[in-house]
Amino acid sequence: MLAELLLGAALLYLLWFAVFKKPDGLPPGRWGLPLVGYIPLSGKHMDEQFKDLQKQHGDIYLWRMGTQVMVFLHSYQLSKEALGSSAFLDRPTSEVFRLMEPVAHGVIGSNGNIWHTNRRFSLRQLRDQGMGKSSLVSAIQKQARELVEALKGQASKPERIPRDLRVAVINIIWHMVASKQFEKTDPKLQEFIDIFGDLMKNFGPIVMPDFIPWIKYCLPDFLIRRLFSVEILYTLKDKFFDYCQELIEEHKASLDPDDPKDLIDGYLLDIEASKDDPDTIRTERDLCILILNLFFAGSETTVGTLAFMFFYLANHPEVQRKFQAEIDEVLPKGLHSRTEAGTWKLLNILGFQVTR
Repeated sequence: MLAELLLGAALLYLLWFAVFKKPDGLPPGRWGLPLVGYIPLSGKHMDEQFKDLQKQHGDIYLWRMGTQVMVFLHSYQLSKEALGSSAFLDRPTSEVFRLMEPVAHGVIGSNGNIWHTNRRFSLRQLRDQGMGKSSLVSAIQKQARELVEALKGQASKPERIPRDLRVAVINIIWHMVASKQFEKTDPKLQEFIDIFGDLMKNFGPIVMPDFIPWIKYCLPDFLIRRLFSVEILYTLKDKFFDYCQELIEEHKASLDPDDPKDLIDGYLLDIEASKDDPDTIRTERDLCILILNLFFAGSETTVGTLAFMFFYLANHPEVQRKFQAEIDEVLPKGLHSRTEAGTWKLLNILGFQVTR
């Protein structure tokens, strides 16, 4: 009996030393318990706890959340240096993206050649088919006019930011991706907005399997889907991919190799050009994932930034008045065009302040 106890103790010690003990060379910070990491019990908001860690450990510290070691860089210069280095290009394996697709595609969850190829393609397409083109300017102006009308209807009243803001952002992304814009009452657009909204509301539970991946060995798949709201991901993926496939078929029927009009056209031409390459990553499935990634990356971030700008201006009416005076001076005849890009002063300052 004693031998079994000693053997068990030795195995536990080895397990602790090999798996749970904090490895040498890592930054200081909160390590916590095996399997669950450090669980904050102070009741402080997370940003206050990050400030406390910075005061205690300096600008580089860690926090083990579940089994994931999160390293925080608490200064602009450190972040700039790290994010500009090729050593930090790879992304960790994500249980969330693995649930959606067993093999990572697109740009958000991929690495290596798939990531590099899709990133280069996306930047080229957004530049050539979108940024700076008169068609995109017209699309943005149309959405801006409709958003302004919606905001006018809420003037001088304590109201939530109207749903029209999300409509505008999503429509502009659709324009760059598929040369398409929805009417704001379109049922399909409203359905996408609702699904994306549910996804953002439940993002905390959805990403939990990334921090406690061992849970998948303890619970059946149907229970994980329910507990962590993973079903929302499957709903979004299925509906979005079905619609993307419809758009792809429409684009195939109207594709002009000499005049690609949007990202889907450009991708279809790439598929055709690489069809004899056995190592090609170009597939219609990858295109659907890439489009979904662009919505993930561009919709909620842009909506959040603009919503904060509205909040900031509403709380600083003196800034709002100065900003309006500059708009009236630069644009006495109405809508903005690219020729006035260098004449804005307060707008540039406001943009930097909001994004900061």
